[in-house]
Amino acid sequence: MNEESKVKKKRPGKRNGIVLLPGSGTVLYQSNRVTNGRFSFTLYQWKILAATMKALQEPIKLSMYGIDYKQLTLFNEDSKIIRVPIPLNEITTPNHYKDVVTAAKRLQDYKLSLKNKDLTGYQDTIVFFSKVTAPEKANIDNRSVTAIYVEMYKEVAEYLINMEQNDQGSPIKYTRYLYEVIIAAKSIYSPILYQKIASWSKKGEFVITLDELRLDLGLDSETYSNYSDFKKRILLPVQKELMAHADIWYNCNAKDFTISQGKKVVRLRFKITKRLNPEAVKIQQEAIKELLTHHFKLMPDHMATINKLFKAENLDYNKLKERILEIFNFMVEKGSKITNPQAYVVSSIINDFETGVYTHGIA
Repeated sequence: MNEESKVKKKRPGKRNGIVLLPGSGTVLYQSNRVTNGRFSFTLYQWKILAATMKALQEPIKLSMYGIDYKQLTLFNEDSKIIRVPIPLNEITTPNHYKDVVTAAKRLQDYKLSLKNKDLTGYQDTIVFFSKVTAPEKANIDNRSVTAIYVEMYKEVAEYLINMEQNDQGSPIKYTRYLYEVIIAAKSIYSPILYQKIASWSKKGEFVITLDELRLDLGLDSETYSNYSDFKKRILLPVQKELMAHADIWYNCNAKDFTISQGKKVVRLRFKITKRLNPEAVKIQQEAIKELLTHHFKLMPDHMATINKLFKAENLDYNKLKERILEIFNFMVEKGSKITNPQAYVVSSIINDFETGVYTHGIA
């Protein structure tokens, strides 16, 4: 059994069931050069990269504001090498420690393909790890070890650390994401898509050609060449993962997600959904209840049906409010032609919900 088949098995414990609410989780920052890099990584190697970026957060945060980070203890003046720990117990369970060590050692002398400074192309100029130090096999076998150490040349670390600033000295062209989302990933494509949408989170959406996304995902021309297969094998499983435990996700079932030329899908429009905290959800629900009872005079039995919708974690409250206002305007236009307005409102909302009109979920 190979490494990837092992990591796809369901593991016991909390890692698989984690749901990260706004304000929770370990926030990581990295340059978009790293986010947009093209790496032929296994799933364990993606998690090792995330652990490496986590270990480099102190100098990264200084670099974000143009502060010299080379005075940190990590950058010993007498050495050309920096050494950082990779916590095995964060990446996997003890029975798979050996697989993580193997994955890390395969990154020795691995050349990273990162975006160049102006983000117009790629360059294979830096070797990732120069050395991986792991405990004796016996210590790994008896599960007494919890970390390995990776070494990299300072110029490699600087490439991963350095951030850009605008004229006001504020950081630009960077990605903010949660470490735990990468660690909890089950699909090899989840780290790539999650970090990509995270890099566009502030703008709320982005459009990318299907060909470019395929390159970012490391797909050859034959793999999932049909869009329906691409959606089924990559987009939907990753979306399901992110909805289950991430702070942001996308909806590839949205009507405007694909952009076609003729019958061929050529571009994808990722609209980014952010998870609301429980208090914000409650406020949204109360606003909708007020809207329905005030404008439509819905009675408690009607509201009991509507309340069932609020149990869905994937409900898009903004779309629901827009739809309610559309129904209101339609009823004003039709006037007395609608004989039972309350029943019409409830049935319209329920039908729309069941067909996925205002949900973020998987149809």
